[in-house]
Amino acid sequence: MKKIEEIYPLYKQHSGISIDSRQEVTDTIFFSIHGEHFDGNQFALNAIEKGAAFAIVDDASLPEHPQLIRVENSLKCLQELASWHRKQLKIPIIAIGGSNGKTTTKELISSVLRKKYPVYATLGNFNNHIGLPLSVLQIDPKHEIAILEIGANHLGENKLLIENCQPTHGIVTNIGKDHLGEFNGWDGIIKAYKEFIDFFNQNENLTFFLNTDDPQLTRLTLTENFISYSCKDQVETSYSAKLIDNSLFCKILLTKNKERKKYKIHSQLFGSYNIYNMLAAWAIGDHFKVPPEKIKEAIESYYPQNNRSQILKWKSNTIIMDAYNSNPSSLMLALKDFGNLSINNKTIIFGDMHELGTYSKMEHKNIVNQLNQYQFAHVLLVGKQFTEASNKDDYKCFTDVFALKKWIKNQIFKDAFILLKGSRSEKLELAFEGIL
Repeated sequence: MKKIEEIYPLYKQHSGISIDSRQEVTDTIFFSIHGEHFDGNQFALNAIEKGAAFAIVDDASLPEHPQLIRVENSLKCLQELASWHRKQLKIPIIAIGGSNGKTTTKELISSVLRKKYPVYATLGNFNNHIGLPLSVLQIDPKHEIAILEIGANHLGENKLLIENCQPTHGIVTNIGKDHLGEFNGWDGIIKAYKEFIDFFNQNENLTFFLNTDDPQLTRLTLTENFISYSCKDQVETSYSAKLIDNSLFCKILLTKNKERKKYKIHSQLFGSYNIYNMLAAWAIGDHFKVPPEKIKEAIESYYPQNNRSQILKWKSNTIIMDAYNSNPSSLMLALKDFGNLSINNKTIIFGDMHELGTYSKMEHKNIVNQLNQYQFAHVLLVGKQFTEASNKDDYKCFTDVFALKKWIKNQIFKDAFILLKGSRSEKLELAFEGIL
């Protein structure tokens, strides 16, 4: 069994890490990770045949091979390798957690910091117990700052991930009802984010960026070494902002409170909840000495992609495509913002929310009840949970996205504004596939 100290020089000598033999593996170190329906050990020799320099395996039955490196646990080895690599890095690492807005906040911060520094930022959603170490191992000497997204869905995972990447700076965007079933209710969610924040509470040389409008975050944050921001006009926080335009895109007036300097920001983001994401990006950019005009430029030029509140045009219609993920907190915020927009001819398309466990029925019913508070041209609900929670005479329900797509093709939408949001597995973006 080889030790991390022996494996690390091999990692440094080759081009990277791979975990999927179907992808390019030439000159990489292949890690045989176990999945729910596969065992990576079965593909180790194939990876070597395709050009991998070495393969890390934890199956004792595999035949002897000079390029096979045997360890007790391949996943644990990957995580330990990432931790070892982190210790060699002498750069700031910003960890981003939270129930909603992690990826948008990460992208905004990345856009801001890139105005001054070579930055590494988590690619896609590589933010879990496998993705995070892979992300850490992609940080190389050319990077001066790294931004790592932390995504946990069960107790203990935030602690594992934070300790794996050892951040110097941290932010939790908010605490809401994400993975309600996996965390076993609200108390479990609080415990999960306490794991994240306690890392900063217990390390006085670190810096935490605090959204003081979130009461749970304020209660959990004990460290005095924090930089605060709020949507309330208060001198006590370092930064504050308010919405100045209730049109489709979020336009804000941001204030650097101690200096009473104000900046107007016209973003390309839908939803007033994005004020917090912009505040976080400004606070972190300012902390790292990015000039204000560059921060403003970076935030205003950021355009969301990958079905994350992405604004799309369809003939005369406007679609807010937010089909990447959904939970009760984010869906309620999106609904309220969309419902209160000063525009006409609004249509709602909501898909089921997943990972809610025993809370699913109640949370879908809460959303349906909130829908009743607004006037929409159409309310279209997709999935078993929403169908059961709604009165079928009030809203049009569909078993899946394909039934929805068939219905849309036979309708005439003109000058409509459509909010589309659902959990990833609902694949709501397919509703407009071939139409847009």
